[in-house]
Amino acid sequence: MAGYNAAGLDSASLYANLLNVRGAALFGQQKYEEAESELLEGYSTLSADFADEHTSVQSVLKNLVGLYEAWGKPEQAETWRARLPESPEPATTQPAEPQ
Repeated sequence: MAGYNAAGLDSASLYANLLNVRGAALFGQQKYEEAESELLEGYSTLSADFADEHTSVQSVLKNLVGLYEAWGKPEQAETWRARLPESPEPATTQPAEPQ
């Protein structure tokens, strides 16, 4: 917990990171609707306090892009991909590891 506090994460941020982990697990199980709900709530909570460049927010964004790609929803994937900072590595259809 001290590591999270040192990184500026409060209890809402910790909860959002938990949602990201749960969403990634559901995404990995191909439970796309459930994963979407968790990931969107996690993003909403984190983005209230952090910019999209923050590592925790980027993790959720990568999971959302991968989720929508795997789910066959390329328009939604592109919407979320546009929020990621320019990066040489493409998003994957596998869940991103939580930061």
